[in-house]
Amino acid sequence: MKTAFKVFSDPEAAKVALEGLQAGGFAGEAVGVLVRRGGSAGVAAARTPVGTLPDVGPVVAASPEVFGLAGASGEADASEAVAAALGLSPEAVATFGVSLLRDSVLVAVRGEDEAVATARKIMRSADPANERIAKKRNDGFELAERYTSTNPNDGQFSGDFRKY
Repeated sequence: MKTAFKVFSDPEAAKVALEGLQAGGFAGEAVGVLVRRGGSAGVAAARTPVGTLPDVGPVVAASPEVFGLAGASGEADASEAVAAALGLSPEAVATFGVSLLRDSVLVAVRGEDEAVATARKIMRSADPANERIAKKRNDGFELAERYTSTNPNDGQFSGDFRKY
C-alpha cells in the first residue's frame, strides 16, 4: 500500500479534491483529512481528535487510520505516526504543521500503485495554484525559446569551449 498526499492552502480546493476523489471511486476509509482543531471550517469531514503536532497544537482528522492514528488519543504527539504513514521524516511533518497553522488542509489517499497515481492526478487538478504555476512556467519557456531562435548569439555550442 502506498500513500499520496497533498497540502491544500485553500480549504475550498481541498473540498473540490475530496469531491473528485469520491467521484473517482475512492472509499471514505481510504481518504484521510488532517486539519488543525478549530481551523479549516470548510472541511467538515475532519472531526476526530487524534493528537497534537509540535508548534500546531491539537489536530483533528477524518479517516485517521490513513495517517496511522486509528485509536490515537487527543493529547498524544501524532507527528511520528503521521510521518510513518506518509513515509516522511518527523521534520517534514513539522513543515506541514506550519501550513496547518495557516488553515491549510492535508489530504491523503492510501491504496495500490495505480489507485494512488490516479488520486495524485485528481488532487493536483483540484488545486488552482497548480494551474497558475504551470502557466507561469509555460510563459517563461515560450519567452526563452523565442529569444533563442532569433538571437544568433544563442546558437548551439559545440561542447568544445576552446573555440569560444
